[in-house]
Amino acid sequence: MRESPTADGDESSGGDGRGGGGGGGGGADLTGEAPLPTPDGKIVPRVPRVLVWRVGYGRPDLGRDGIAGALVAILLIPQAFAYAQLANLPASAGIAVALVAPVVYAAFGGSRFLAIGPVALVSLLVGEAVGSDDPVALALVLAAIVGTLLLLLGALRLGFLFRVFTQPVLTGFIFAAALVIATSQLQYLLGITLPRGVPAVRSWVDAVTSWREVRVAPLVIGGSVLVTLLVLPRVLRRVWQLESRARGWRHLVVQALPLVVLLVAAALVAALRLAERAGVATLGEVDLPSLVPRLAAFGQVDWLSLVLPAIGIAMVAAITTLAIATTLAGRDGSEVSESRELFALGLSSLAVSFTGGYPAGGSLSRSAVVADSGGRSPLAAVLGAVVLALSTVLFSPVLVAIPRAGLSALIVTAALSMIDPGAVRTAWDQDRAVLWVMALPFLAVLAFGTQVGLGVALVAGAGQLAWQQWGGGGD
Repeated sequence: MRESPTADGDESSGGDGRGGGGGGGGGADLTGEAPLPTPDGKIVPRVPRVLVWRVGYGRPDLGRDGIAGALVAILLIPQAFAYAQLANLPASAGIAVALVAPVVYAAFGGSRFLAIGPVALVSLLVGEAVGSDDPVALALVLAAIVGTLLLLLGALRLGFLFRVFTQPVLTGFIFAAALVIATSQLQYLLGITLPRGVPAVRSWVDAVTSWREVRVAPLVIGGSVLVTLLVLPRVLRRVWQLESRARGWRHLVVQALPLVVLLVAAALVAALRLAERAGVATLGEVDLPSLVPRLAAFGQVDWLSLVLPAIGIAMVAAITTLAIATTLAGRDGSEVSESRELFALGLSSLAVSFTGGYPAGGSLSRSAVVADSGGRSPLAAVLGAVVLALSTVLFSPVLVAIPRAGLSALIVTAALSMIDPGAVRTAWDQDRAVLWVMALPFLAVLAFGTQVGLGVALVAGAGQLAWQQWGGGGD
């Protein structure tokens, strides 16, 4: 899997597009030939060995993972709630994914840095699939189908198939998905009602025609949080001259800004009683998921109608997670087995389907934090999940008052950080034909939705590989 500048459809750790949101790939070469999606060896079904990262792991590494886990928790706490909202699910569903998926991945995954859990792109697709009729049960079934698909792909060692998503195709798809994610939050930021699951272009028209219904309170709250998350991290990084992989208390302050800003907003909402006086929607009661194993209710929902969305979610979760794992593997010179990662990711989502939640994915921002802070194993993400659980119990009265407009601002900040103008400039300078490859999935997603856009991305990637091999790029 080639490195992608916008790999995970994830969020920004500080709202500046560096070291967290996936926007750090400016100037990446999008025009080089991609390898054909051929297997690396003989295709033989197998179950990966467990705890492969334990080789050479010692007590000092556990201390490093503890520090990395605390930093991961700073990001994970607001993300778990925000992405549950994006998925049209209660906060407990986001917590369930954050708690269960990292534990399962730690047993079977191969990357030392990859943090598995709730992510933006997968949450968006889940929200479009579950609708409003019993979304919790539908999400459980989705997690089961997605997990089974990825598990089989991994066990059958078919990870090489995802190489068909070339870097330009993936870049165009994620850029458009970022706009769709931001668009999905307009209803919370403006205090209006917009239809879910429609193309972004239609939502833009609906938002413009509903301008008379815009409510001041959520607009002020969401706008203030959005501007703060977009501007303040940039200012602090410039004043303190922080690099993307810097460490120390100053870097910690920048990483913690989303959580701090949301808590300040919650304090203001509670102190001014804006929920009662101005009708500001808040997060509400936040409870830990029961995590009691139970079978997903296949008999209670039309699970056949979820197969097609599940295939799309599985593809998105796979290509973004593999891109992140491959990118971060260069930090310590390790190699990534695509099939192993798919197996571990699939088993993680399958476990979530028995305990509550929705399909998991790889988070670029949290994975980068693990790598940048010296984390040595997937235990860092597990420890971050433990801190999330403790925080939910200890600070529940504060979390209740977090305004949904503030969570939407965090999501929009994340989405904007996924867009890297440098990739477009590079394609323009090196090979403008690549812009057409990027534009096809980009336009398809905005005009027809993410599912159609994903199909167009698949066709465009296959076409690019065919042209390189037998047309303009072959010998």
